[in-house]
Amino acid sequence: MEYIIQYLENKGVFVEAGLLGQGGSGFILKAFNEKEEKLAVKMLKCTTKDQIKDNKQEYAVLNQFHSEYVTKVYDQLQFEFDSANYMVILMERCACKSNK
Repeated sequence: MEYIIQYLENKGVFVEAGLLGQGGSGFILKAFNEKEEKLAVKMLKCTTKDQIKDNKQEYAVLNQFHSEYVTKVYDQLQFEFDSANYMVILMERCACKSNK
């Protein structure tokens, strides 16, 4: 994971302390960019090709929407190391009480 965080920092995305959420295949971290915009970094461990396909499809669908009611996605990255695939989706952080 350190490699992914370092890569993000090189792209101007800085991970903060604090977890926004987690699920069966990954977790979401707090982050911000150089413009100090609040971001969320969704990190997913993919153990099958179907999971990779599904995560790419999720990004593609979300990327098509431009609405205040749908979370904006900014970038999708894929990493492979330690015999595992990791998908990272950079998205806006919703403005609700629990994640400010």
